[in-house]
Amino acid sequence: MLKFLFLISLFMSFLIANQNYKLLIPLYSHPSQWKSFETQFKLLKDKNIQTYMIINPNNGPGQKVDQSYIDGIKYLKSFDFKIIGYVHTQYSKRNLFDVKLDIYNWSDFYGSNRIDGIFFDETDTKKSSFNYYKSLTNYSKVQDFNFNILNAGYTTDKIYIDNKIANIIITFENSYEGFLKDFPKNTNKSNDFTKLSILVHSVKNKKFYDLLLKTQYLNFDFIYFTEDTFPNPWDELSLEFIKTLHKNSN
Repeated sequence: MLKFLFLISLFMSFLIANQNYKLLIPLYSHPSQWKSFETQFKLLKDKNIQTYMIINPNNGPGQKVDQSYIDGIKYLKSFDFKIIGYVHTQYSKRNLFDVKLDIYNWSDFYGSNRIDGIFFDETDTKKSSFNYYKSLTNYSKVQDFNFNILNAGYTTDKIYIDNKIANIIITFENSYEGFLKDFPKNTNKSNDFTKLSILVHSVKNKKFYDLLLKTQYLNFDFIYFTEDTFPNPWDELSLEFIKTLHKNSN
């Protein structure tokens, strides 16, 4: 029996080792804090882990250019990260003009040479809201943002995936406890254009390796896990998770 358990453990370790992981990280902190994450940034660059950083000056781009973000974006790009600008949509209830103005301001304030795409938070999952998000992603492309991310947070109607309006859709965002107790029975599947992402916060007892094992077969292309908790579970960058990832990546 012990030999069997050892072989199972060895097999699982083989499956997780040397993976080409991709990260989608909400970096919801001020640029003045980012240099404190330099160890994590260097570990990611060392393994050439494809990483998208979502930045959020003021629930969107804010009302004017912020020099600290210009400098911060330059710093992040020195590690070869892609930079994604945050906008919120209130589950399709926010006025389209206001959302498009945020997209325009990301371009106007920072330029598509600094910002690589747009992140649409609070994405509705219903089929009836599809045209709302199609309009937004189309406008984003007009502003030369050809990489768009929707945060549904849970399984979404497959029309969003089948019609390829986004490059990434987050189909699970929750705490570690929520992951264990409330993971959806019905899940989405990615295609050649639209990939899926999972975000898990409030991870307890350094369960990062276990999470990597558990999400190995859940069809997620982009991941990020952190022990950070509310009120803002995305204002730190987990060193423990990055170390675990670094150890188990090509």
